[in-house]
Amino acid sequence: MKNNVLKIYLIIICSVILFCNCPPPEGPPKGEYDKNFIWRFETGGQVNSSPIILNDVIYFGSNDGDFYALDALTGLEKWRFATKGEVQSIPFIHDGVVYFGSDDNFFYAVDMETGQEKWKFETWNSIRSGALIYNGEVIFGSLDHFVYAVDAETGKKKWKFRTAGALYSTPLIFGDKIYFGSEDYYLYVLDLSNLNK
Repeated sequence: MKNNVLKIYLIIICSVILFCNCPPPEGPPKGEYDKNFIWRFETGGQVNSSPIILNDVIYFGSNDGDFYALDALTGLEKWRFATKGEVQSIPFIHDGVVYFGSDDNFFYAVDMETGQEKWKFETWNSIRSGALIYNGEVIFGSLDHFVYAVDAETGKKKWKFRTAGALYSTPLIFGDKIYFGSEDYYLYVLDLSNLNK
């Protein structure tokens, strides 16, 4: 009995050692899938941000704190913009400006051609929500429980609405109403025509 237990322990220990010494996967998968591989680009962290493409340029954020613009055909870097937190939000582009949030609590507006900051707006917590634009206002949620609307040109706050939970969802606008979900278990609908009054 003792010998059997000892053998089991040895098998477990050997398995752990072999698993820990396995090198990380390198390159695209081998075999029949090789022909489908085009390019890849390494960042300094996990890439949880969904990318968007416009005019053959792909835009996305990384958990290394940077936001990237790459040539969509070659994967070559065009520019990168540094924040002080993970960038996991879905970017949004409007009139030559790319908008995105960061875990450094700021929402950024950056020139899509040059990567130069136009403005930034500070909230009280990380921003994982995507954004949209309505009547010249950029609208997005924050983990600080608020939905914000800021002027798309200046970054000045126009209005905000508080819920009882963090906001991860990207807002939806239909007609003159805005819809968004919160971690407080509720889906909210607001009348946009009255929010600025």
